[in-house]
Amino acid sequence: MKVSALREWLSRQCEILEKTYNAEQASSLRALANLLAAKDKAGVGQLCDILQTVTPLPSREPCLDRLAELLVVMVEATCIFAKSNDAKDLRRFATVISEKRDHSLEGFLRQASDLLTKRPTRSAAPSGLSEDAFRAYLKRLNDALGDEGFDEIYNNLQSDARLTAADAKKLAKAFVGRSAGSKAAALDLIYGRHKNLITARAAAGSTGRRLAG
Repeated sequence: MKVSALREWLSRQCEILEKTYNAEQASSLRALANLLAAKDKAGVGQLCDILQTVTPLPSREPCLDRLAELLVVMVEATCIFAKSNDAKDLRRFATVISEKRDHSLEGFLRQASDLLTKRPTRSAAPSGLSEDAFRAYLKRLNDALGDEGFDEIYNNLQSDARLTAADAKKLAKAFVGRSAGSKAAALDLIYGRHKNLITARAAAGSTGRRLAG
């Protein structure tokens, strides 16, 4: 799910709250929705990774607890009808907000805004993926292979500033079982496996044959 779709969903929930005369929570939820505009083109997974790094101090000011509880209820109601990948993204977003429930609403919004609008600093070369990040990408690619969520994971990988040529080659070797001579070739191998599976499934469906993932 793209952040733009999440933001649109949040805006619809705000309209419901406004019509039920819950102006205070509607205002808080709309502030959260407006916050996300800076990352409209990103995936919800990438957004959540950023929001998890927000660490404002607890405060006596209005906190996120009531908003977090309300968001969980809204998400669970929506997930009854949502596609599995969309439901997964909605639940992860609600979980991230719930993890910040004891923090000041204003402090969270302020720090999150700074992080979401911050321009990445350019370095001479990518820093490289950590072992944990490498394993996480490999697992996510394998889990989404042949599914509609693969493109979002692949796009996140492709745009990850930490990804070096060595990382891409290593990932292609682990994911596809083939060696690549460059970063671009490695990325092509990774996406090619997914594309080939989709094509094979379509061909099998047209001839009435079954094809395992």
